[in-house]
Amino acid sequence: MIRTGLWIELEAIVGFIVGLGLGSLLRQRTVAVILMIVLEIVITPILSRANIPHLINLQRSIVGLGVAHLEPAGLGFVFGGGGGPDGGRGTSLLVPESRTAAICVIVAWPVGWTALGAWRMAKRDA
Repeated sequence: MIRTGLWIELEAIVGFIVGLGLGSLLRQRTVAVILMIVLEIVITPILSRANIPHLINLQRSIVGLGVAHLEPAGLGFVFGGGGGPDGGRGTSLLVPESRTAAICVIVAWPVGWTALGAWRMAKRDA
């Protein structure tokens, strides 16, 4: 339960920080919320399962796929994966990615969107 709770908290925190940075960059909450919904509900599930050889690195750079690789094994598979200690059950449906790469993507998205949002807020106030 603790592991699942931490994973849900990670998903919420990453979504909040990316949404806040995107909202600050666009200066509109509505458009940012719509783009986050499209990212999480439409784009991430499609790119997490489709094996497109020429776009594999783009697929690996999506934050939802990185979080899906850290998903605990006991959950019903959100994106058809679950990178937990389940003996590989279900992980073959996700685009292959190492745990280190998934963590780097999860860290890079909030840092990048926070920097962009802070830059836009600093430019606006000046």
